[in-house]
Amino acid sequence: MKKLSTILTLGLFSIIGHSQILDVYQNKEYSVSSYVLSAEIEKDYSPRKLEIVHDQKKDKNEVWSKIEDQFFAIATKTVNDEVSFFQLNNKALKYQSQIEKWNRLQGNENRYSVNPKFKSVDIRLISVLNNCGIYSINYNFEFNNGDRYGKDEIPMTKYYLADFEKNKITEINDAPTPIQQSQLKKLTLSKFKTLYLLQTQKIDLDNLERIESISKNEEKGVEIGTKLYFSEAVVYPFTNGVIVEFPQNSNSAELFNNESFRVYLKGDEVEQLLSVYPEFKSAFKDKLVQPSKEKIEELTNDDNFDLARFQRHPKELQMLDILDFNRKIYSMGITSYQLNDTNRRFMGTKKIFLNKSQQVDKIEHLGENKKIRREEIYNYNSDNQIIRRNTTDREKSLKLYHYKNDLLDYIEDYELDIEPNYEGNHVDLYIQQEHVVYSNNYKYVVRINLVGEFNTRGYTHYRFVEKNKFCTNSYCILTDDDQNIIGVTQKRSGLIDILTNERNQPLESYIDNDRHQHFFTYDAQGRIIELDSKSDSRSSYLVTYKYHLDKTKALIIKEVRHSYSNETVIEHVYEFEFWE
Repeated sequence: MKKLSTILTLGLFSIIGHSQILDVYQNKEYSVSSYVLSAEIEKDYSPRKLEIVHDQKKDKNEVWSKIEDQFFAIATKTVNDEVSFFQLNNKALKYQSQIEKWNRLQGNENRYSVNPKFKSVDIRLISVLNNCGIYSINYNFEFNNGDRYGKDEIPMTKYYLADFEKNKITEINDAPTPIQQSQLKKLTLSKFKTLYLLQTQKIDLDNLERIESISKNEEKGVEIGTKLYFSEAVVYPFTNGVIVEFPQNSNSAELFNNESFRVYLKGDEVEQLLSVYPEFKSAFKDKLVQPSKEKIEELTNDDNFDLARFQRHPKELQMLDILDFNRKIYSMGITSYQLNDTNRRFMGTKKIFLNKSQQVDKIEHLGENKKIRREEIYNYNSDNQIIRRNTTDREKSLKLYHYKNDLLDYIEDYELDIEPNYEGNHVDLYIQQEHVVYSNNYKYVVRINLVGEFNTRGYTHYRFVEKNKFCTNSYCILTDDDQNIIGVTQKRSGLIDILTNERNQPLESYIDNDRHQHFFTYDAQGRIIELDSKSDSRSSYLVTYKYHLDKTKALIIKEVRHSYSNETVIEHVYEFEFWE
């Protein structure tokens, strides 16, 4: 019998990545580094010098270090313990079998099948809620994907909840009990139905009513419960809710081309789930504190946080605030041309239709002969809040906006790419949600994709308001008591110096230690007439504006873009129609 031996190599390590983890309950941001460590393992089934990539808090403290040391010990103990490792290896063999089964269904022969090979360990911090860390330990196995030289690495993952205050780690059960499965099915089945029916083209993105009916669990006769094995479900807290996921290569994953898929539960759904997952209660012990109505108005006003206005010209729809026709606009057409000497090459037309509330109703993208190439259609509720945006091109897309207590709660973004082939249609389904979280004087936006690999450190954006400060992840805009802008501070990039006029409009901006300079000019009515941009002392961009509000072509914008070798000139001609 071999002597068990685990040695942590402290002297030789490297750092392969940094990230920020947010606790939205405490409005704290933690800097985390991924350290490459190693342990000596005297087992035939493991590399002798086992690589362990370990997420650790960048600013060391005793409370976090105790938890981090325990995770390293758990990982090495699991590998050293033959019974524990056999369970992992047995799970890896089942995944290998599932991969080979899927390959056969796709008509691919598994000619070079070999047993999975254990390679390394990752200890990952996924999320922090109420000073509780959600961790995963990934035991990485190398699989043969069916090709002679093709290899994939797939993790066998265990999830944990670490209570930093109590110095306690709890393993999250990776095989839900029958009672847990029943509650999971009750809370998630209608959500999974929608994903499945979109994937299999049994409902179309144009059929909004049916999508909403299924989501509310109102539609009968659509049964996928027998194809979902809730014993395979992976469940763990995340941000301010709970992820319920079916892993890649599980039996349930056959519904989605063997990819992982998931839904996100929050609010009352989490409260119901806690009755069968009491180990999660510490992560949700404190409730989110809703900001005041006035603070929410500040947080939701994008103009307060618009840093781009100091380095670019106004966007198309922003021109509507600049142009004053004293009439309600029905449509705004923008036709673009590339100019080259005396040649004038048509590039396309965008036509924006507005309703009587001056909200965007529809956007048409037209080619030559005014042929519509693409449409974007917008719908609003009785409170003039946008509830739907969809497109009509081949890669269909649909955005649904959901509100709670008159505030945007989350956005669902569907994209369906259907490519015909000799076997029928190949369907790529992309679904992601953007969840809005308010906590004291903070607003967070968290993006979660529902099909495919889940990057737990993907897009998370936040903004917060303090006295005379409007801040995001990366910068703060500073104002005086009258909300006039007096400066900008940035976390990572170089300095930004700005000069504004009496209307609080930017006149000059100097970015990245004066490498990039922008100069704005306005007419007597406060309308922009020129933006001159320079980079590294060279002219890079010149935009000029000519206003003719009494004519059909009410506005002409000319862009001159400079590079080291050439000059590109583009002209945008604006034409307007009005409501009677």
